[in-house]
Amino acid sequence: MKRWMAVALLLSALAGLRAAAQTTVTAAGPVLPPPADYVALNGFEGNPTSVTLDENVVYFIQMSWRGAADRFQLDGGASPQLMELENLRLVRQMPVVTERVSDDRMSVTYRYLLKPETVGTASVGRIYFNVQDTATRIPQPRELEKCELQVKAVVQPVAVEKTPLPDPPKAEKSPSSGVLSHLWNPDIRWQRYALWGGIAVVVLLAAVALLAQFGGGKASFEVDEHNGAPFERFEAELVVLQRKINEREYLDLYVKSRDWFRKLAAAAINEPALRRGTSADVKQRLQSSKLPADFVEQLLSLLETADHCIATKNFPPYEEQMAFYKDCRALIRVANDLVKIASTEESPG
Repeated sequence: MKRWMAVALLLSALAGLRAAAQTTVTAAGPVLPPPADYVALNGFEGNPTSVTLDENVVYFIQMSWRGAADRFQLDGGASPQLMELENLRLVRQMPVVTERVSDDRMSVTYRYLLKPETVGTASVGRIYFNVQDTATRIPQPRELEKCELQVKAVVQPVAVEKTPLPDPPKAEKSPSSGVLSHLWNPDIRWQRYALWGGIAVVVLLAAVALLAQFGGGKASFEVDEHNGAPFERFEAELVVLQRKINEREYLDLYVKSRDWFRKLAAAAINEPALRRGTSADVKQRLQSSKLPADFVEQLLSLLETADHCIATKNFPPYEEQMAFYKDCRALIRVANDLVKIASTEESPG
């Protein structure tokens, strides 16, 4: 009886030692986080199954977890290394993106730009790395699956030859196609000569008319039968002054108008050399001429305005510029009226 009691006590003691040993091992082992706390994903962006040889592809590794931003870290703090690249060349690693995807979840994404090398299968092999939970300081090994895709040849566009369209059939000349065909035939030599002769006559008449309008006589108050309105050409030049006003080129406006006044004065007293004289020369010659005092005063007033604006670079507002232009037109009308009066007085009664 005592023997059986001793055996029972020995067995009870062995069972207690075994339970104590198991409890100690469990407490000292690594405490892994629940699976939902840490997730690692990998693959090609866009999930392509194939690319052409001239295209690049982006491979990514995304890690996400619950908790603080620094709860999980890679051993050494470096990015995962792509060690097994098949038919792919690493162009560069792209910037790491760290973001909070929800209130209690962080995400870190590593991206790698890859380029295919030949036609065929390309892959990124398995990736192994250690993640450390900063709360427990216990490293946890991780493994990512191999990813594959197919590389295809670049398809060159086929050049399509364009068939030229046939030329439209030429219309055959018919001697009975109309009345005009009986009157005009370019193959007849004398008709060609008549055509060119007619053109030459028209050109000659146009040249004579232009010479009669612009080439006859000197511009002055002395009017003859070939020069009815000597100041019309000055009125045509006013178009330039109006364009300068519209384009707000005021300095150029007054420089050109000053030259215009000098030419007008030279024509009025029949002294071409006065066109190259100074404003003082123009004033002296006009005041000593026999021209009407009102005409001389108006011309010198406008000339003085032009000289003042050129010297001071101080230009009046747009409305006054237009008034200046209208005074120039009025000056031309006065000059032409004086010509008509002189012509009437000199004509035989």
